[in-house]
Amino acid sequence: ACCVGLELDDALIEEAKSRAAREGVAGQCEFRSEDITQQAWAGVGRWSAVFVHILPEGIAPLEGALLALDCPVVCASYGLTSVKPDAAGLGWEIFNLPELIPGVGDRAELLFA
Repeated sequence: ACCVGLELDDALIEEAKSRAAREGVAGQCEFRSEDITQQAWAGVGRWSAVFVHILPEGIAPLEGALLALDCPVVCASYGLTSVKPDAAGLGWEIFNLPELIPGVGDRAELLFA
């Protein structure tokens, strides 16, 4: 598994790299200085899942591109407003979650396979 983090603040990127190293997962993480509003990250088939933690005014213009990724979109704190989540809990919502396939396991396993 690989994780890619997008952030504009270089200090936060360095903090993320340090934490990843401390936790022993630095080899599985990439952190990029990237303006998400430019949507260079967008594209079907590029991601197996996307985790988003953005304020509502920031996430609203990205909703269409996020939903078009055709992969699960996990939102922390603030979700998408144009569609209902497929799963939700306290402080999180998941969109674009594939349907449960009989005999395969629960849908959460699809995110971490």
